[in-house]
Amino acid sequence: MSIQRSLPRRCLDLSGEQIPVIKERRIQYIIYSLKCFHDNPFNRELQRACVLKLYPDKNEHSVFRGVTIHTLRKLGLIVGRGDRIRLGSNGKIILDSDKVSMRERTIRAVILEIDFHRSHFIELIKKAQPLKYSDLISYLQKDAILGKKQLKERVDSWVRILTDSGLVDSDREGRLTVKSENLETAMKDLRVEEKEPSFIEILLSCFSALHKYGTAGMIDIADLRSEVSIEYLHKRNMILTEAQFDQLLRNAPKVTDTYIITFGQPMGAEEQLFIYRGNYYRTINIRMLKER
Repeated sequence: MSIQRSLPRRCLDLSGEQIPVIKERRIQYIIYSLKCFHDNPFNRELQRACVLKLYPDKNEHSVFRGVTIHTLRKLGLIVGRGDRIRLGSNGKIILDSDKVSMRERTIRAVILEIDFHRSHFIELIKKAQPLKYSDLISYLQKDAILGKKQLKERVDSWVRILTDSGLVDSDREGRLTVKSENLETAMKDLRVEEKEPSFIEILLSCFSALHKYGTAGMIDIADLRSEVSIEYLHKRNMILTEAQFDQLLRNAPKVTDTYIITFGQPMGAEEQLFIYRGNYYRTINIRMLKER
């Protein structure tokens, strides 16, 4: 079956602009870089020195900013700027997942979530497999806004990420197929239904633990995401991604007999804000009305 007949046009962003530009395509290098930022908080020089050990023959400026920070930011694994760069919730669960022997599963879930929201390659390959790489390029090129060279760079990088994470396989002829068992597991890990019953309990507990570090009762939603996700990972062996957390928080009651949840809007442009009813929020406060 041809790719044109096997996949509806609406399934893809045919402009190519939503396909993330990934400069570092090797998963192990990405994990090592996350560790560099985690182990050297608020110290850009030590973070840079750590990352440069991976690229001893490369230009310092182009590698640290142009490759590592660029890649981690495009994948949504870090937040902040300058000396304030820290791991986002997806970055933290990837790094911490090794402690519960779930690293490969966690990586696949995070990468699949990105693909689902932005590139749709998994859906495309699954519908047309085995899909020749050349046919993929030709199909995307038809309506692409990007030039062929730019489009090919984005496709190359994302296909490499999908294969390196174990979601896609590529043979010697460049034919792409999904790895069905890994994909099925990742899809199960992205379901929120089994995580919903315990969400409020974990949310309130993690907020209470972070509350003493907040300002005027408010804490960063990004920090709360991380704490809740780590709690699910370590205590329940469940993968809670950033998008899953946001979905559960959006669906959660904001006013009950036990608590009241309010949000604070950002002062300026920031990353990975929480979106609720069309508004962007950076901070959260949970006021307890009754003891749990």
